[in-house]
Amino acid sequence: MANAESKENNAKIEQVLGGEHAGKVKPEDKAGAKPTMEELMKTPPPTLFKGKLKLVKPLLSADKTVDELEYDFDQVTGTQMVRALDADRGADPYKMSNQQALCLFAFAAKGSGGLDEKDIVERLGMRDIVPACHIAKVFFNFTVLVGNVNIKG
Repeated sequence: MANAESKENNAKIEQVLGGEHAGKVKPEDKAGAKPTMEELMKTPPPTLFKGKLKLVKPLLSADKTVDELEYDFDQVTGTQMVRALDADRGADPYKMSNQQALCLFAFAAKGSGGLDEKDIVERLGMRDIVPACHIAKVFFNFTVLVGNVNIKG
């Protein structure tokens, strides 16, 4: 009985895949496979460049409470990026430090809630710095990978 079911299943697979697909990647295998780096870079997550960070500890700005920061890495200039990287000159050149990440995030979030980058760096609460740094590091690492793929020799 099991042998008959197996033959029936194999016949169904052959019918779906066709004879010329024998030995090739099956559609069901491809669907479960992890995407390649190139595929991931073509469709980055929507919050990679722009988004909002809900603050655990809201900040005061001009007598109003700021409970979330909007960030937009597309507004960060090249000079600001260099300034963020220079914020920790002793950092490992292959890894973004928390100080560098905080400065980069502050540039991306400046103007949000009436705060400038200095306000964000100096007044952001401890529990809010961790996700802010994480957001900036993910953005930075993604752009480095994209840059490596885009450089043609």
